[in-house]
Amino acid sequence: MRFLSFLLFLASAFAQTNFFLLPSASSQTPVITPIRIDPFSAATAFPAQPSASFFFVNADGTKYYSVARAATDTVLVLSAASPSTVLKRHNLTPAEAAAITPDRRRLLVVANGLHIIDTASDNILSSITDVGTEPIDVAVALDASRAFVLSSTSNRLTAVDLTTNATVGNPITIPGICTGVAVGPNGLIYVTATNRVYEIDGRFMTIRTEFPVNALPGKIVFTPGGRYGVMINQTPATGSAVTSIELPTGIIAVASPTVPVILNTLTVASAGRIYATSNQTRALYEILVEPLRIRTATFPNIASPTNVVAVATT
Repeated sequence: MRFLSFLLFLASAFAQTNFFLLPSASSQTPVITPIRIDPFSAATAFPAQPSASFFFVNADGTKYYSVARAATDTVLVLSAASPSTVLKRHNLTPAEAAAITPDRRRLLVVANGLHIIDTASDNILSSITDVGTEPIDVAVALDASRAFVLSSTSNRLTAVDLTTNATVGNPITIPGICTGVAVGPNGLIYVTATNRVYEIDGRFMTIRTEFPVNALPGKIVFTPGGRYGVMINQTPATGSAVTSIELPTGIIAVASPTVPVILNTLTVASAGRIYATSNQTRALYEILVEPLRIRTATFPNIASPTNVVAVATT
């Protein structure tokens, strides 16, 4: 496992590169650096657009997609063989979120609507605005049949059929401040909002159950196998810094001891271990899932990493 102090995106197993190191938001000459794990080494960096924030690889590893929180060059399609070669550009509005479907046939960009890009032609198939005002997140069904777009401003979750490229069914109203949407290994949709986690059947767009939590939970992540969903608390002055839900039983747990910091990201390392970063402390934290507890991460030979802003695991 390696810890790198920038934004990281994990490459698929087919690629020789294991990670891509994205530039910081303040970089004046942004570049993306490919990182190999074995042996641990950096390959030749290539130029990126300002505010590059999301990165994806197509199904056969021949193209890269760099998505930015910027209106100019929001999406760059790059040749994997020569990454400085731009194959196509799309100017949208600054991207709030992006995802690639499990079959890698569609790139989804949330930028004042949902933009669906065909990764064969790299053309925009549809730009859907009827997904609520200022949508913030998107998740994709495990079978790549639907996307689920979340708007906190409109308190709304909208389903989009990725065959017809149109909205489908009735949107679901989500009360409170919404923070994220994710699809669990069980195929169900999970929306995090003020003091609640909503479990949703995406086929029928119905809420199956609500999990009460004493938190403003961030976007949920899942342990391998989907037994637990784990969330940071964006307002840890109330409740614990971390909350978990045992999804089959609905049992809710809060981390002990209480850590008086705001965590920002969660990265799942194994069924029992998750790593968290904090912009507040620039420290790395280890979350042990069962029972749920949190502590500063330490490692042989390097002790506790410092100045950490991102983490990825192989």
